[in-house]
Amino acid sequence: MKSAWSKILVITFMVGAFHAFAAMIPGWDKPILQSTLEEQDQTGHEIQVAIDQTLTMNRQEGSAHPTSFTFFEKRRLHCLRTNCAPIPETTVFLVKDIRSESCGSTVYYAEEMLPSDLNGNVARSPRTLHVIDHTERLCEDYKKFAWEASIVTAPGQDGYVRLFFGNPETVSTVQSNPFIHNY
Repeated sequence: MKSAWSKILVITFMVGAFHAFAAMIPGWDKPILQSTLEEQDQTGHEIQVAIDQTLTMNRQEGSAHPTSFTFFEKRRLHCLRTNCAPIPETTVFLVKDIRSESCGSTVYYAEEMLPSDLNGNVARSPRTLHVIDHTERLCEDYKKFAWEASIVTAPGQDGYVRLFFGNPETVSTVQSNPFIHNY
């Protein structure tokens, strides 16, 4: 009798453990790759305006491809009288298009997700994000950074372009399976 109860208990724990590992949160954008960024001007010189800049590639549960990018930035303020605390800002960009480029690089085109008022109006036009991902690159030319990203303010007009570069690393989350790499 004791043996039967222990078998039932073991099976119950196994089923519970299996379900805990396979937990899915519908609609959740799970982070899969993240990079600390270096901002450069058009001539390739580093700009040190921000204290911290990171770009995270996210994939929604059940999707085969990345669905969004999260850009985090902590900027310095120049105050006249006292030291000002840095301002953190997080921006979400939704992936609109994915294209393959020569040598196996992938280009992601994303648009900023802006909050809207009750009527669905937004205060300004969304910024765009272009990320060139060289992590699967086949050519033997040297790329210093695996990610090349640009954020364009006021796209389609005379917008301001910010250039970023970084090398992404895998992000481990509770729902991550270390044996599946289909990003």
